[in-house]
Amino acid sequence: MTAPSALAAGGDARTEDWPRLLDVTRYDRRARLTAVEAGIVASLSIDRVRRVGLVNAAALRPVARLVQPLLDALESLHWPRDDRHQRRFARDAAGLVLIRCGELGQAFWGWSEQDWIDLVNTDGAHSDAARAARSAPTPARS
Repeated sequence: MTAPSALAAGGDARTEDWPRLLDVTRYDRRARLTAVEAGIVASLSIDRVRRVGLVNAAALRPVARLVQPLLDALESLHWPRDDRHQRRFARDAAGLVLIRCGELGQAFWGWSEQDWIDLVNTDGAHSDAARAARSAPTPARS
């Protein structure tokens, strides 16, 4: 993965120094989920994300306003396409964000700083979805 780093360039990590990788104004950034969206993200699991994927998944079309920005973010980070493990990690990360939307009952656009911290918390207090992702076996692909 490659992304510009203010720290690597000898600067500090102030938000205003970081380049925008995505134009977020082109997305529907409502924090509130519709009833349909809430039902779909509440029913997601990491196994389901791995089975159906995120791209062209018919079951996820009603939450396309959540899926597309995540896919665009993954694309902007230049994940190696030829490394299936990197692709899986990237897909799992996006899937965990969607799953967390279901847990919080809110689109990630409306998350607080603490909500994001809780998603990536490394002190062992991960959400149920993160624990499941770490322990779930990889399904066989044909």
